[in-house]
Amino acid sequence: PGEVSRELPLPAGLEFHPVKQLKLYHPQKGPVKASDNSSKVTYLGYEFFFENKGQGKAAQLQVGMAEKKIKKIKTRIMLALFDYCKNQNYRLLKRRLTFLASNYNIGKNPESGKLYAGIHYNNALIDESRHGDLISIDSFLQKSLFSKNGSLGKKLSTALTNAQRRELAKISLMLGFSKIIVRSFTPE
Repeated sequence: PGEVSRELPLPAGLEFHPVKQLKLYHPQKGPVKASDNSSKVTYLGYEFFFENKGQGKAAQLQVGMAEKKIKKIKTRIMLALFDYCKNQNYRLLKRRLTFLASNYNIGKNPESGKLYAGIHYNNALIDESRHGDLISIDSFLQKSLFSKNGSLGKKLSTALTNAQRRELAKISLMLGFSKIIVRSFTPE
């Protein structure tokens, strides 16, 4: 039940993409599985995970950040840190990291007022049980700032003062998400 068939009529000009389609089904007494036999589906930057609660019990859905989105944020953190090592512009580094951990106004909608984007608004569907995704990014930032190993750690250990490192360590994606911290940013 619930399986999508290739024979399903689609509007003219549309067709099923053979690689990107997953068929979800719910066996009578088992977990929800995707057709590749995993219990998770990634869609629009979210990971939908079906947790099996045992024989005869309904599976519980958890919604978290997609691994690809987490990797993208970590890459942006690393690029900001590498750029700092090259240009020594602390103000720019702090603004970049703050931007990643904040929310901001992106314009006005005549019907509903202001439109926002940022760590909370772009990840609004994340379950409380999956806040660990944001905490893992915060941990990654902390380790990157305080590490003295690797090429980046060695460069940062001499480029950043302890006071600067402590100031940057206060930046938290989890805090920006949970407190819905809104900041204004101007292009430079």
